[in-house]
Amino acid sequence: MRVKLNRQAIGQVLRGDEVRRHLRKVAEPIRDRASSQVERYGAEVYLEDYTTDRAAVAVMLDHPNGVGIEGRNRVLAGAAESQGLRVSEEE
Repeated sequence: MRVKLNRQAIGQVLRGDEVRRHLRKVAEPIRDRASSQVERYGAEVYLEDYTTDRAAVAVMLDHPNGVGIEGRNRVLAGAAESQGLRVSEEE
């Protein structure tokens, strides 16, 4: 049996609203957990939707020292791991 993929249709699905809703559903508990951990710094954690070749949702830490906060406390990484996601450092 041969199967021919319809790449255009797959791309439409990956950029679609249903995928974006699912991503936000995964990202919201990460945002909420991280938010509770950075309140003492006066930092805000929010979601940002964007699209590349597919829909994406980023959990963002908004603070002038956000990189330092994450580096010392792993608030975003820890929140993601608490939801069963695997987090690895970029090289």
